[in-house]
This record gives sequence, C-alpha cells and structure tokens, in this order.
Amino acid sequence: MHDAGAVLRFGSDAPVAPLDLWLAIAAAVGRNRDGREAWHPEQRVPLSVALDVSARGELPPVNPPT
Repeated sequence: MHDAGAVLRFGSDAPVAPLDLWLAIAAAVGRNRDGREAWHPEQRVPLSVALDVSARGELPPVNPPT
C-alpha cells in the first residue's frame, strides 16, 4: 500500500490485543506472529517506514497527487 502511494497510519486493537508499539511495528514488518506463516506478506512494510509512521502518526504518500 505504501508503494502504491497510500497514506499510512498505525492503530491497535486494544483492549482485545496488547497496546504495545513494538508489537505493532513487528506486525507491520513481518506480517506474522508466533512463528506462523506470514498473513498477506505482500503487505509488509520496511522497518524504516514502520518506525517513521510510528514516530509521526502517519506518513505522507510516496507519490502525492499534483
């Protein structure tokens, strides 16, 4: 989605899932948990993007419309 130009924002499923920023980053980068096969691996984002989105709250599109 990032490569396609979408604005990225991270969220959580708290209180159903732990409110843990590092788990959210790991989920975005790895798209898996507990050694299971990746869930939609094509949706992985690079670590640098996940850290940037987490720090800023959102990341502008790669190719914004002109």
